[in-house]
Amino acid sequence: MASWPTGVAVVTSTWQGNPVGCTVNSLMSWSVDPPSVAVALNSAGRTVQAVRASGRFGISILDWARQDLCSRFAGGAQRDRFTGVDLLGAEDVPLVRDSLHALACTVQKTFAWSDHTLVLGLPSRIYGTGRETPLVLHGRALHRLPRAGVDASEAAPDSSLARSSLRLDTPSAS
Repeated sequence: MASWPTGVAVVTSTWQGNPVGCTVNSLMSWSVDPPSVAVALNSAGRTVQAVRASGRFGISILDWARQDLCSRFAGGAQRDRFTGVDLLGAEDVPLVRDSLHALACTVQKTFAWSDHTLVLGLPSRIYGTGRETPLVLHGRALHRLPRAGVDASEAAPDSSLARSSLRLDTPSAS
């Protein structure tokens, strides 16, 4: 599967009052009506336990500028993953403030299969940062895509806000 390019995101929730999260590349749009998403999480991980217990989760889609979070949230102690990360607390779900887009979601259904759990969720809010350089995993390496309509040699890491048909908010600096 290393030859299959995918986006990279951080899935978050809360466990006993503390934020928990992990890196994922198994994220997809599940349906348009109603707008919903699906993400696969390690069934033995703390993140899926928190998602099940709280019924809420966040998805922070990483852009090139936040590639450091990919490896940070892929392993190590949960308490260390959030150190120094500016969070946006949306509807009791921690979200990475400087991500490409961030979604606050409510769990609709979970499916356990082998060593992973597929979580289906309905986004209640979507935030955007104004960046358009998604972080992509391909060939076991991180890459960035150029903005749509821009030659790859002209790609810049910051550009205009991408729009969504669901409520799109730009988080305040507070």
